[in-house]
Amino acid sequence: MDFCCLHSFPTLYFAPMKSKDTPKKYNGGRDVNSFVEYLKREATNTFEVPAEEKKKKKKKTKKEKDEL
Repeated sequence: MDFCCLHSFPTLYFAPMKSKDTPKKYNGGRDVNSFVEYLKREATNTFEVPAEEKKKKKKKTKKEKDEL
């Protein structure tokens, strides 16, 4: 592997199971969804990403608003 010619930071490599000696350079998008899609295509074992729980916004009381 040639580490001298890095073009983006951080450079990401993925080493599939049973191929740890020959990792693959990731050249896709830098957002979570792009990386997850890449992993789903390249991973030896299938996986599911847990759904995010929606956080309920707590309404601030008048006192909390005044303190800001």
